[in-house]
Amino acid sequence: MNRHLLRVILALGLVITLVSGAGVLAVFTDRATTSTNTAESGEVARAADLELAEAFSMGGIFCGQFVDDLTTPLIATQGIQPTADVIQRGYFCLRNVGSASLDVVMSVIDLVDVEIGCTGDEASVDLSCGLDQEGELSPNLVIGLTKYSCVDGISLGFITGGLSNLAVNGMPFQSGSTLAPNEIFCASVEIYYPTTATTEQVQAAQSDRATWRFAFDGTTQ
Repeated sequence: MNRHLLRVILALGLVITLVSGAGVLAVFTDRATTSTNTAESGEVARAADLELAEAFSMGGIFCGQFVDDLTTPLIATQGIQPTADVIQRGYFCLRNVGSASLDVVMSVIDLVDVEIGCTGDEASVDLSCGLDQEGELSPNLVIGLTKYSCVDGISLGFITGGLSNLAVNGMPFQSGSTLAPNEIFCASVEIYYPTTATTEQVQAAQSDRATWRFAFDGTTQ
């Protein structure tokens, strides 16, 4: 047999052998799957969500209906004069209906002083008396904040701040007490007209009116 033909035959045999061998070494796979799986998160209350209620004290502190914003004042008094005593006290409850613990700050907003008359010696010490309707009462007033046990009405702390100062700098609610979710703060605000006011200040502040709103701001930690 021709040597060249023999080499061709041997080469073809080697290819056939390799192809045959490759078929024996093939890997077969399969996959089994599930249907689409699902994970859904539930609703979560707002992280910071405060509600207010008017309250009264009778052994403990009893809260009225909670709302987002009160439509009635906690303080409303007339004809006040300097005194060492509390002029008026208003009780309230503050509830955290959010999902996070909150640091609460009380402040004064929408503070307005108005001149409603020019009486006594007011004109002698107040050049604006009866002219531009600008009063000077708020700088003489002090606001107190008292926190109570809702169960037995025992005082848990007391802090004060000037009314006009609270319009600029808030008052941490009882030195930074944290209001947990679903927790209620029972408290009161008090208004004072301290006897430390000078004769000139008292004369200038007579027949004046101060109006404002209390605001309670909750911030997550």
